[in-house]
Amino acid sequence: MSLTPDWVREGRHPTLLNMPQWGFQIPSVEILPLPADAYEVRQVQTDWFEVREREGGRLIWSGIGPVSVEVSRAPF
Repeated sequence: MSLTPDWVREGRHPTLLNMPQWGFQIPSVEILPLPADAYEVRQVQTDWFEVREREGGRLIWSGIGPVSVEVSRAPF
């Protein structure tokens, strides 16, 4: 059994969750396991966002936004 994720072995472009930058920090990015279209970004209040799986509605992230879910431009 390999510990390397399938998307790495297959050379696919991973899905990224881009979260806001605080002060002078580098923006936060997290790799998500499903394709980008499997997630939905919802603005639940003026500055508060949630990222949920479309199927089942499981909460992935909740916090101050804006946030985005996108496909990486390069495989890694």
